[in-house]
Amino acid sequence: YSNMVRPKLNQSEVTEIHLKMFLGMLIQLDTKEQVMKTSGWFYITWVDEKLRWNPKDYGGIEEINVLQKDIWLPDFIATNSVRGHEFFGEDKVRIYINSTGCAVWEPGFTSTTACNMDVTMFPFDKQICTIRILPWMTSTKEIRVKTLGLDLTRFLSPNYQFDIINSKSHLDEILFSGNPSTTLQGIIFELHLKRKALFYQLNVIAPIAVLSLLCSVSFLVPPESGEKLTVSVTILLSITVFLGVVDENLPKTSRSISYFGKFFFL
Repeated sequence: YSNMVRPKLNQSEVTEIHLKMFLGMLIQLDTKEQVMKTSGWFYITWVDEKLRWNPKDYGGIEEINVLQKDIWLPDFIATNSVRGHEFFGEDKVRIYINSTGCAVWEPGFTSTTACNMDVTMFPFDKQICTIRILPWMTSTKEIRVKTLGLDLTRFLSPNYQFDIINSKSHLDEILFSGNPSTTLQGIIFELHLKRKALFYQLNVIAPIAVLSLLCSVSFLVPPESGEKLTVSVTILLSITVFLGVVDENLPKTSRSISYFGKFFFL
């Protein structure tokens, strides 16, 4: 047995791999840096034809577990990771195999992936971020991937800045850059996120609305009064402070400008 050779008795046949993601936590969605940090684990299963046995010949043993470094497994990576190509799993992770050759691998992950955000509606914006999984350097002639979906129901911890309002998963096929005739097949997991706007409503929008009202009221102050200039400057400085709060949370990009920012400009 070699862990470098696909687990097919006939190497011309394709190995079919089923994959499901369990999201444990949306750790952070950084609007300024446009990255998403998540953690969880994968449920990955395939059939290893070289590890089949008759339980009657081995004392009724129907299942074993082995270290992942000891058998063949697919080299999955997150292709949109901002930290380079990181392979999932560690040498100490165990793989469960039953007598029919069915292998179950559940590697954990903590991944930081790029997410292009549209902040036009900030702080009432919705974002779609993805985690793109691909078996590294393995074509569809060797491996085909099937998605079992994305599970958010059982183990997901709440995030206090964003709600996950929807999720999807679908297959993705790309051409290998080194050989245009070779196709690689992966899975795209989508997270549809909605920002929790209450913090900004109470700490930014409401104060700015009051300051804007006071700005209008300042025109009622008699010109001969020395307080008119004082009130106007105080309001301007206060708005500048809140503008800094908004600026800290927005990316430095011309791709999209929030209506909030346009309001300050006007």
